[in-house]
Amino acid sequence: MAIGPRAARSSEAVLKRPALFRLLAFGLGCLLVLCLEGLFWLLPTSDEAFRGVGVAEFTLFSREAESDGDYYRISHPYAYPERGVRFAVEKPAGSFRIFVLGASAAAGWPHPPEETFSSYLERGLASRSGRSIEVINAAAHGFPSYRVRTVFDEVLELSPDAIVLYCGNNEFLEHRRYGGLSILGGWLGRTQLVRRSRSLLGGRAELSGEELNELAASMWARVQRQATELRDDPKQYRAVQEHYAASLRAMARAAAERDVPLLLTTVPSNLRDWLPTVSRSPAPSVHGSWEASHRGGRAALLRGEFAEAAASLRRASELAPAHAETWFWLARAEEGTGRSEVARDAYRRARDEDRNPFRAIGPFQTTVRELAGRGGTTRLVDLERDLDGVAARVAPGFDLFLDYVHPTVAGNREIADRLGKELAALPRLDADWTLPPLSEDYREADDFHLHMKSLGMALINHQYQAAVGWARQVNALVRRSGGRPGTAVPEEVPPVVREALEILPQVLAAERRDLLGEPMATGEIQRLEASRRGFYDKWFRYGEF
Repeated sequence: MAIGPRAARSSEAVLKRPALFRLLAFGLGCLLVLCLEGLFWLLPTSDEAFRGVGVAEFTLFSREAESDGDYYRISHPYAYPERGVRFAVEKPAGSFRIFVLGASAAAGWPHPPEETFSSYLERGLASRSGRSIEVINAAAHGFPSYRVRTVFDEVLELSPDAIVLYCGNNEFLEHRRYGGLSILGGWLGRTQLVRRSRSLLGGRAELSGEELNELAASMWARVQRQATELRDDPKQYRAVQEHYAASLRAMARAAAERDVPLLLTTVPSNLRDWLPTVSRSPAPSVHGSWEASHRGGRAALLRGEFAEAAASLRRASELAPAHAETWFWLARAEEGTGRSEVARDAYRRARDEDRNPFRAIGPFQTTVRELAGRGGTTRLVDLERDLDGVAARVAPGFDLFLDYVHPTVAGNREIADRLGKELAALPRLDADWTLPPLSEDYREADDFHLHMKSLGMALINHQYQAAVGWARQVNALVRRSGGRPGTAVPEEVPPVVREALEILPQVLAAERRDLLGEPMATGEIQRLEASRRGFYDKWFRYGEF
């Protein structure tokens, strides 16, 4: 039976309706997702979990009843409990309480507590304000920002008048892995809908609250000069940056809700005198050309031919832009040509390309600056730029840092001066600021414990030139005052120091001769390499001796 025109049109309409309905349903679904995304952007975020990485509950403080009242005492094993830091549960009337949070650089390790920037702050503010000033250093060794955040939440309940947040050096230290990145990465992974879904539905692989996860293995990776997965995997690297930003955002928001001034600092480090720990090897296709340019630039640098060195090392950096050490030597060459800004940028690039990073990278500094610029109760103290301005050369080196991040006495005093001016200007304090004088009974040059710790950090990181320098200082200190009553200096030079001074100067001298093409004995490099490996096998077990 034939179908008429009207029936045919009716049949076509029926066939089109399901497609129309599907299109309409898809459009409504997209509209709903957009509305939810917009709503989530308007609502405050909690960031209580971040991509399956969390830390088990812990406390930095214990409460104790003593004869003169109740006190909190810092008791966490990583928070330097031997310093005996304690403060009253009930804040004394009229006093001003400041907390310093971060890791070992914020704690002032390895200096004695009296020679840290927090101690200088307390003495300087107390002498000029006419008030009782408490500067409580609650920094903990090796803590990354997500652990500092737990401490931050804790100190908000302890009557703070201001908080100093100085952290960013340990974000790659603790072994962990961020999940869900391959499926929900890229722009989709940055939406509020996906982030909140992860927080609500993602399992939390909890890290210990009392022990840093696989810290010994991390230190051993440094000795072995291995890249860390968190730095070498682009997705994990991006996740670390996002986690850092999330932790800082949460702390800034919490401070604003409590109306507590938060001094957020960029984190300075030794750029000029600290080689990157691990460099990514150039691609095989360019390795020969890169090596020729790199070695040629290093040789020219040794001869003091800075323009030639810069040109050659610039070519090497173009061939292998991820090779951190190439950027370091390029910075040295550019410094020699007098191009200070170019040299400083190259030093920063060397820091950021390090595949085993233990210095706050450039993206972290950008996060701090952007977050502090959003207002609230957060104030920026740009220590990175401040210390650039007072460095003896184009960038901070051993003049301001003992190793890669821990300040010297001079570095601690510069940091205290910057923070002191900012704290003194707070309306709640409104004080004058004067940096207190140096202690008369302490000399950094005579601190044997500090010398040995600094030597250890140089050796762990294969900073041979720095290690030789510290070993020579230890040797001179022992010979000058070893065994004298009232000192901590031993009677004899420690064996590790003697052996470092026997082997490492030879290694450095051979490297120089090799770069310059000078004659060398047959098998000399192999013999020295065997000696160097034997030294590390003997003295280092997971980064300690």
